[in-house]
Amino acid sequence: MFPHFHLAGFSILLAAAPLFSEQAADDAELPAVVVSSTRLTDVEVSPDRVPSKVTVVTAKEIKSKGARTVQEALQYLGGVTLYDQIGNSFQSAFDMRGFNGQPVPSTSVFVDGTRVNEADFNTINFNLIPIEAIERIEVIPGSSAIFGKNALGGVLNIVTKRGAEKHRATVEAAGGSFDRQRYTASAGGPLGDSLDYFISGARELEDGFRDDDNGRSTRAFGKMGWKFFDSTDVQASYTHVNDSLKQAGSLLEADAIANPEQVRAFGNVSAAELHLGTINARTEFGDSGFSLATNLSYRKNDQESSNVGIFGTFDSEVDQDAFSGVFQLTHEGNMISRHNLFTLGIEISNIHFNTATSFLSNFTGLVTPGNRASTEDIFAIYVQDSYEVHPRLVVTAGGRFDWDGFDFTDHLDRTNDSAKSFKQATPRAGFTFEVIEPLSIYFNYSQGFRVPTENELFAFAGSSNIDLEPVETDSLELGALGHFGDWFEGSLAAFRISASNEILFAVTNQFLFGGNVNFRKTLRQGLELSLLSRYLDWLQPYVNYSYTEATFEADGVLSPGGPVVPGDFLPLVPKHRLGIGMNVIPAEGWIVSLNGVYQSGQFLLNDDGNNNSKMDSYFVLNGKVSYTYDIRYGRLRLFIQANNILDRDYFTFGSLSGGQTFVIPAASVSVLGGIAYEF
Repeated sequence: MFPHFHLAGFSILLAAAPLFSEQAADDAELPAVVVSSTRLTDVEVSPDRVPSKVTVVTAKEIKSKGARTVQEALQYLGGVTLYDQIGNSFQSAFDMRGFNGQPVPSTSVFVDGTRVNEADFNTINFNLIPIEAIERIEVIPGSSAIFGKNALGGVLNIVTKRGAEKHRATVEAAGGSFDRQRYTASAGGPLGDSLDYFISGARELEDGFRDDDNGRSTRAFGKMGWKFFDSTDVQASYTHVNDSLKQAGSLLEADAIANPEQVRAFGNVSAAELHLGTINARTEFGDSGFSLATNLSYRKNDQESSNVGIFGTFDSEVDQDAFSGVFQLTHEGNMISRHNLFTLGIEISNIHFNTATSFLSNFTGLVTPGNRASTEDIFAIYVQDSYEVHPRLVVTAGGRFDWDGFDFTDHLDRTNDSAKSFKQATPRAGFTFEVIEPLSIYFNYSQGFRVPTENELFAFAGSSNIDLEPVETDSLELGALGHFGDWFEGSLAAFRISASNEILFAVTNQFLFGGNVNFRKTLRQGLELSLLSRYLDWLQPYVNYSYTEATFEADGVLSPGGPVVPGDFLPLVPKHRLGIGMNVIPAEGWIVSLNGVYQSGQFLLNDDGNNNSKMDSYFVLNGKVSYTYDIRYGRLRLFIQANNILDRDYFTFGSLSGGQTFVIPAASVSVLGGIAYEF
């Protein structure tokens, strides 16, 4: 615990060390940071005028690290937690600032303005986001009036690529350990004076580290841009993803130590097919300073899963359709001779999904069917204003009102039909102050909320709870940002997040039967630090560290292991997380990168009373070497990367069940090598 520091705890966040591009000349380029008030990308502001620590991970940085998923692109950031709870490398869970994703993630993810969290569990299927199409990822910690519900830990705002000023194309092939194969191709450029395009495709296959965790994924993405009248920009995109992923599941800890490649139950599999179409448009109204941005989207995601457990086999088919529209009016100009940025937005969504389930009992041989449908309607209005009180002082204030309604239909038993709605108002206020030209401080207060999901409210008899209340948070953040030319940058942030009515799963017996309940009060507080140096052209080191305390602040009983008392730590939240690394450019065309992550031990899931030993801490080291040289008509890039170079045995996830400890082993050392042609 932090003695005498209840206001904001400690937390050290080193901004995502920019993962350097393939050319040294590009390394000095700093990514533009889009203020968190503009969910629909329209107005760019300097990072020292945003009352939050916004970290940007660019496409160049993703390529430099060799990341093949969004999670891998973010794994070296401070303040984030990654863990595998199902036994497949494509589906690592991600959460921020002590929200461990149990039972529902508390990070909201947007792609080009469209929310992509799944409606039934608020889960984030990162494997359905084509990473080769990402231009940048904006990591925005804490709650936001602009982005709305379910962003207790923070927001990932993903912006996809569009055509460049000249034609470019890339093809890549790679292969390595665990029979991994990856093939990607992309192209983009102008089509005349007003049109541009970008297309990409990928095929990825892997047999997996464990005996039954192979994955197959096919991704396609296309975007067309149209600029006309010098005032209007329209972008239309389409994403299609088809994947099939085995899930090796957990092992008894002793079995995992003896043979981490084995599986306890064969046959766990999930498959998904995604169709996502979006239209984004922005129009400026002459020299008035006003602009109108619009996001319209249709998202269809069909999922199938089969899970083999101790008690039987559970099969599920979920078909989801989501329509959404966001309309945002922005004014940038002067008010009383001072710069002012005003944003007013409306969000409307309709989400419908059908779920068919079947449970085959291993004990009775009986099949229990399920067939239900749900509709979720969302309406929200938000407003935010950033005013330059003084050339060195910018004050930001705003708020949001949400209405969220559910209609539930049980096709097999209509007496279970039900409905539920929620209303929530959330304010935000903060400021940034430039102490000296390279150093700014900021403060931010915000309220956040998370509404119960359809599954938590209705879906499962005995475990769902229609009386659940929304989770409400009060967040404080105080920080400093420093930029010293192009050669050094750093940040320091302290935060405190108090949550009321947090929704947790209360286990009633050792076999994990139970139900969803509201827990009165929890607390996350911490400190985040980040440092990055570009002083030497050939050497660019970084370090980030985060300290996070996540505690229960009320009495309660959540598991048979014993009662919870104030001060007990929430499971699956490591206190310490350290990221270190460097990029070295020893000669023209060469880049050598080393990146390591240390994570301290954490209590097991269902050990809410902290009565058992923590999972062991671990340190993982990854590296990559690439060489790029010019050839006729383009550039050839050769690369090889290795993960878990030290070949450590470790677990990122563990739980208690039936009085025993179950874990999911992480992969051993692995190597991936490939070739890319850019022209």
